[in-house]
Amino acid sequence: MRLSPRDPTVFRIYAGLSFAYLLQERFEDAVLWARRTLDENPNLHPPLRFLAAALGHLGRSEEARVVVAHLRALAPDETITGFATWFPLRFSGRLPLILEGLRRAGLPE
Repeated sequence: MRLSPRDPTVFRIYAGLSFAYLLQERFEDAVLWARRTLDENPNLHPPLRFLAAALGHLGRSEEARVVVAHLRALAPDETITGFATWFPLRFSGRLPLILEGLRRAGLPE
């Protein structure tokens, strides 16, 4: 980010930071970076998932449900089961953390 502060795709770095913080269970930081990502690209699915999961873990249910509604407006078939079957890191041991956050956020099974 320091090397290219005007990079038009900096939102990808922000999304990666959000995901990394989510996996570290630093949920407030995950929320911060997901929101920065979405400020740059509001319809990007991964940070919407990361944001919903982090908010779910933080117990911020109302905010999480708004994010899930936005995600489902973009991807009406999005479910926990569907996400779990294709997620690239599903065998990493961290998938349950993400799925639990998404459940708490209100994403349907």
